[in-house]
Amino acid sequence: MSRDVKSRVTLDGGSLTELFWGFTPWADDLPDFVPTTDGDHARRISRKWRGIYDHRDGDERRVLIEIDEEPSHTEALNALGRGLEINQLTLDPGPAGLGVISFIAPLGHPPVASFVRGNLCVTVASFGELSVDATAIAQRLHSRLETRTKAARTIALSVESREAASPDSAALFVKFDLDAQERSEQPGFVVVEVEGGTATQAPGAHRLAITAATSEVRLRVYSFAPGREPVPDPPGFMQLVCDTRGCGWAEWRTPQSRDVVLKRDGRFRCDFCKGGQPGGPSGLREETP
Repeated sequence: MSRDVKSRVTLDGGSLTELFWGFTPWADDLPDFVPTTDGDHARRISRKWRGIYDHRDGDERRVLIEIDEEPSHTEALNALGRGLEINQLTLDPGPAGLGVISFIAPLGHPPVASFVRGNLCVTVASFGELSVDATAIAQRLHSRLETRTKAARTIALSVESREAASPDSAALFVKFDLDAQERSEQPGFVVVEVEGGTATQAPGAHRLAITAATSEVRLRVYSFAPGREPVPDPPGFMQLVCDTRGCGWAEWRTPQSRDVVLKRDGRFRCDFCKGGQPGGPSGLREETP
C-alpha cells in the first residue's frame, strides 16, 4: 500500500522541500470544538500526536486528529500507506489541493480525511454518535500549513558538518535556533523550506540534513505561535470577558447572571476597569488572544 501511495505522487526531489516541527491543531482550526474532558485530551508517542475534541454542544460529535511528524516526505507517504492498510477500507481520493495526496471515506461510512504535506501525515476522523465533516477540518489544518509570514524573526543557522553524499552531491547538516523571546512564547510550530536540495529531519532538536547536487541551497525558516487554546466552560457556568481594550479579564458567571449583565448595558466591564485599573490586580488577569 505504501508503494501504491508513492506511485501516485511525483517524487523528483523537487526544487522545494518542506519540513515541519511541532505542528498541532489550534483553537482557530476547530472553532466549534473544545478539547475533550473525558480522559486525556492529547498525547504524543514518538513521532505521532493524537488529540480528541468534543463539540461545544456535547460529545455526541467527537473528532480524533492524528499527526505523524516523519523525518522526510517519503516517510510521511509511508505513514499514510500504513494507515490505509490498518483501516482496511477502500477510500476515495480527497479534494484537489488537500496535500500532495489525500483520501476520504466513501459515503455511508464514518467521515475520515487523510493527507500528506511535507513530512506530515494528518488524519481527521469523526467517531461520535453524530457525524462531523472531517474533510472541512482537514482543509482548515492544511490551510494553516500553507501560511507563511513576513514578520521578522531572529533565527540562527549553523552548518555543523559537510560530507560527500555521492560523487555528484554533498550533504549538509544544519541546526537552527530561535531567539530567547521566540522560545518563551507559547509553543507553536516551525516550517523550514529548502530550495536546491532534498532535506530530512536529523536526530536532535531542530536539525536537518540536506543533500544537494547544486552549488546553491536556500533555506527559509518560519515560526508560528498560537493564541490561547479553548477551555471548556465549567458545568453550569459561562465566560464573560471584559470589553475594555487591552484588559482580557475573564469571569465565570451562571447563564442567568451573564444575561442580566449583558441586558443592562450590552457589554461587560470588569470591576477593575470600572475603578480605573485595567487588567485587574497582578496575578489574577486571564490572558486572551
